[in-house]
Amino acid sequence: HQGDFVHAEDIFSMFFGAHPGQHHQQDAQAQQRAGLTQMFPILILVLITALSNFASSNSGSKFAFTQSDTFRNERSTASLDVPYFVADDFAEYYPEGTHNLGNFERQVEIHYVRTLHSECDYQEKTMYKKVMIARRKNSQEEMAAARRHPRPACKEIDHIKKSHGDIFRAAMYMGY
Repeated sequence: HQGDFVHAEDIFSMFFGAHPGQHHQQDAQAQQRAGLTQMFPILILVLITALSNFASSNSGSKFAFTQSDTFRNERSTASLDVPYFVADDFAEYYPEGTHNLGNFERQVEIHYVRTLHSECDYQEKTMYKKVMIARRKNSQEEMAAARRHPRPACKEIDHIKKSHGDIFRAAMYMGY
């Protein structure tokens, strides 16, 4: 019997709000209600994202790698000697010699290593593009110059891997 088969139109209707056989009978109000019901998970996701962004922007950063009006006081981390800047009230929250300061500086170093890693990726891609262009031109001179493209972030990452492997691993494989 032809009535025993489910048509593609019926499957579509099942996923998008209507029931088989009823899609011609639904009134405008029921279609609107079904549309809102389908949009509900997306609206929840947008709301959660907006709230999390709002919450994180309220807490604000406690440091910067460049000096500004907010972050005027220069410090450097104990392990990697990474320079960073903090606000005037920093010592109230992170007194010298405390566990809190040690944890904070570890987060600064992890952020630094992740930033360096991104810079290294960019430098590697730039070098690779130059090598590919030189290869297409079949120019040995340009090929050699492309391979010498400076990659200071990569050198720094290699140094940190060798001398402070624990910090490198924490930055690359663990969350904050």
